[in-house]
Amino acid sequence: MIKKSMKNSIGRPKTFEKEDVIKLAMNHFWEHGYEGTNLDDLLVAMGIKKSSFYRTFKSKEEVFYLSLELYKKETFLLLEQLKSSLFGVSLTIPITNGQLNLGTWQGIYLGEHRDYGGSRKIVATIMGN
Repeated sequence: MIKKSMKNSIGRPKTFEKEDVIKLAMNHFWEHGYEGTNLDDLLVAMGIKKSSFYRTFKSKEEVFYLSLELYKKETFLLLEQLKSSLFGVSLTIPITNGQLNLGTWQGIYLGEHRDYGGSRKIVATIMGN
């Protein structure tokens, strides 16, 4: 990511991207755990000074929480990419008699897995702008 400087009301401009240093913290927490991480080690891992840390974050606990949020975001992104590579990148919701045919959600998300066979109907999807 491109670094940008942002003026704070006091002190030097911030020269780091918040998400970048949170990712560094996330990796450090992953390796050492929350209890095994002291603030000095966290600052070294993040590559920032204590004053910048407290100007941007309230505490180690907040950075840990933000690290968990980033991990969740990245994990869901990876799962979405995996799903797209297995089942395609688009989601088609059929329309029957002018209404959404919502009874097929399970089939859409599970790649049309069905425990019980039965007759099928053809659903045509018409796409336009």
